[in-house]
Parts: sequence; structure tokens; C-alpha cells
Amino acid sequence: MGTEAPFWDHVAELSVRLRKALYPFLAITLILLVAPANPTEIFSLSGFYEPLIGLILQKVREQVLNGGIIGIKIKGVTLIGLDFSTPLELYFLTSVLFGFIFSLPVIAYEMYKYIDPALYEHERRMIYPFTIAFTVLFVAGAIFGYLVIAPFVIWAMIPFFDLVGAKMVINIYDFYSLIFLTVIFTGFSFTLPVIYVLLVRFGILSTSTVEKNKLYFYVALFVITAAITPDGGPLADLALFLPMLLMMEVAMRIAKRYEKERVRGEETRRIERRCKYCGAVMGEGDIFCPFCGRSQY
Repeated sequence: MGTEAPFWDHVAELSVRLRKALYPFLAITLILLVAPANPTEIFSLSGFYEPLIGLILQKVREQVLNGGIIGIKIKGVTLIGLDFSTPLELYFLTSVLFGFIFSLPVIAYEMYKYIDPALYEHERRMIYPFTIAFTVLFVAGAIFGYLVIAPFVIWAMIPFFDLVGAKMVINIYDFYSLIFLTVIFTGFSFTLPVIYVLLVRFGILSTSTVEKNKLYFYVALFVITAAITPDGGPLADLALFLPMLLMMEVAMRIAKRYEKERVRGEETRRIERRCKYCGAVMGEGDIFCPFCGRSQY
């Protein structure tokens, strides 16, 4: 039983952390579902009022159709609900999505409190900077996708409707799905430089391999941007590809620095391998220090 106690302690701690993260998520989702955008409307004689999620969807719709920061107003778009249940599905799913987004700081904090005690100091120095960089780039990419790429994608489709003589009538579910998926995919695409640096940091990928095949690497990167913006045309592809190209060039220089540090560290360990905790000399194949007993990995 003694060997099982630590495992169940971890399970109990995880359960507590999950509950602390779940309660804010459910509370925020419920507030978005039922709280009025304008508190005075709740006393309306009609009994109907606009919930917070309705106001958020309205702002998203206006922001995108007004062209985001590119300023190209998209005119002639008519949004319809093809199925009777479409508005209700959209109302509920977007409340859950934004409930998750708004509760992310609490979720991230609970994750941090759960894993932090199990990390060694050198693991903290490695994990937390990459986690922060990943988060910052994802948020930057999501904002870029919302303000630039999503309006580009919709605006670029207008000429094709005119070409075939059709009105731009779009299912409202498809409209918001396109926006939210574009935002998410653009956010993840901005994190590619962090993933690249991490692969080099762990020795899985070398900078020389990428530099020798840089042309193919950037062609593949452009294909990824084209896949993220399938309906946006070449302008939307370039709008996403150019910042990613710049970030990858910066990432390559950062990765080189980590690669040099890793190579120097490996050379030092080959000369004389010492425990990273107590400094005692270790054998070439030792995983655990013979003096303090701690793992070197």
C-alpha cells in the first residue's frame, strides 16, 4: 500500500485542480448564456433581452465585415440560418468557446500549481520560457487571424460570387465557424517557431539540416499558410506567410544559440561527467548519481 499512496495523492491533487479550473469555466459560460448585455433590458415587458454572448457575436460580425484593421468593408453579405436549430447551436457552442477562453488564466494557473512541485530547477528554466513564448505567440497569431486573415478570406470570395452571378448568402454557422477556425489555426501557426526552437533544444532537429534545405522548408511553410487560408487567395496567403517567415528567421538564430550551448555541454560532459545537483564525478553510463542518487535526465 505504501507504494500506491503517492500515486493516489497525485490523483487527489489533480482532482482538486481540475475542479478549481472547471468551476470558473462553467460559471463564465453560464454568465455568457443568461446575463444581459444591457442590465436594464432584463426588466423589459417583452421578456426578451440580448445576452452577453449575443453582444460578443455582434461585435465579431461587425469587426470582420468592416475589414478588421485592413479597413476593407465587406458589403452585400447576407447571413441566414439554414436549419431551425442553427441559432441555438451557435448560441450554446460559442458560449462554451468563450467561456473556455475567458477562464484560460485560471486553467493555466491550476496547471502550473499542479506540475511546478514536480519540476527540478533546470526543468523550470527550460519549460517556462517556452511556455510563455508559446502562449504569447499563439495570442498574437489569434489576434492577427481575427483582424487580418479572417476579413481577407471573406473579402477574397466576393469576386467569385459576382463571377457566377450569385448573391453572397452565407449560413451563419459557416460564417462564424470560418472566423473561429481561422483564428485558432493562425494562432497555432504562429507557434511554429517556438516548436522549431524546442526541437533543436532537445537535439531532435539540427539547424544545419534546415539551412541546407531552406528553400524546401519555406515552400512547405507556404503550403501550410495556404492550407490555413484556403479561400483567402494569394493576398491572404502572403499576409500570413510574411510574418511567419520573419519569425522563423529569428527562431533560427535563437535555435543556433541553444544548439551551441548543447554541444558545449555535451563536450564538457564527455571530458568529465559530473552530477548536475551535487557536482560529484560520475561514470559514463550512470543515469543516477552514485552519491546523491538523483536522476540526470
